[in-house]
Amino acid sequence: MHYIICQPDARVEIMICDKTVANDIIADYALLSPKLSKSNQIDLYFKNIESALLQKGPFYREAVENYARGLIIDIFQNNPTTNQPSKRQFYNQLISKICEEYSTITFEIAADYSGYSPSYFSKIFKKLSGMTFSEYLNIIRIENAITMIRSNRHLTMTEVSSRCGFTTVRNFNRVFKEITGASPLSLPDDYAIDTSIHISTSFDFNPTHMDSELI
Repeated sequence: MHYIICQPDARVEIMICDKTVANDIIADYALLSPKLSKSNQIDLYFKNIESALLQKGPFYREAVENYARGLIIDIFQNNPTTNQPSKRQFYNQLISKICEEYSTITFEIAADYSGYSPSYFSKIFKKLSGMTFSEYLNIIRIENAITMIRSNRHLTMTEVSSRCGFTTVRNFNRVFKEITGASPLSLPDDYAIDTSIHISTSFDFNPTHMDSELI
């Protein structure tokens, strides 16, 4: 347990615990809002945990774990929840969203969809996928550009770049060559772009990351 003195008469108490004390709950459910309803029980759990940690009596660690689990159960019982998808399922949904909305989706939209701050979303996306959000989005946009060029020969490069979400044809041409190694008009007919993404299973989210926001 930690605390922060914000003002002379204001103190913020923080409890960090191993998620395994209530993994059977948080693995399947998520709170709809970070703002919790007022409950005297929450204050009581904090006091009991603080007291056990200070006194360090027999089996105090087990007692603290029980208090922590009780606190989490109390929070989930008294606040609106929703079913929590697995990390892999959630990121598969995010990748599908990017593929479907490639021409209009932005970094900010994707970060908001994930529920994380932009800086934290940037870090976890790269950790999970091995590339930045911008790099992956450009690959998807170029893949669709190749499809348009091959199936609609009458389209100009300006029209293709605009339909794929690029602000200028110059930027489109630059990204196209970076990814394929060729210009849009000189791309070999048998060229195939690799759009696969392999989500890492070794990375675990850390809600106490330095970029997390206390709200």
